[in-house]
Amino acid sequence: MNSTHELLLVDAYLLLSRRPQSEKELRTKLQQYGYKKKLEDLQNNIDHVVEQLKKERYIDEKSFAEWYVSQRQDFRPRSKRRLTVELTQKGISDEIIEIALEGYNEELVLKKLIEKKKEGYSTEELINYLLGQGFPYDLIKTVL
Repeated sequence: MNSTHELLLVDAYLLLSRRPQSEKELRTKLQQYGYKKKLEDLQNNIDHVVEQLKKERYIDEKSFAEWYVSQRQDFRPRSKRRLTVELTQKGISDEIIEIALEGYNEELVLKKLIEKKKEGYSTEELINYLLGQGFPYDLIKTVL
């Protein structure tokens, strides 16, 4: 192992100790760290680090997607449509996204969000806000 590989591996473990990361997120962050530190043979070393972390099961796209959906459901409610877009941007495949969203109760999430936000908004403003969060109009009208 060379020093670039070791430095990237330490950075990767540090990132993964904070929260799970998708492979795409981790690659992007390691790329940024590597450029800041002016590391040599960066891309090849990132590939090796990512493969090692996959073997050690530190990177698991399915677990990451399920964790991400759970976090959003509990702390920052989003529609299925919005979650799908966010996970796609993080490099998660459509099949894994579908599995992660299997048990996602969009109506329950919408009810929670309405309860939290209804104080500061008129009905029209609330509907517009919820539409902006990606919830379907029919579901919003049903829940309201």
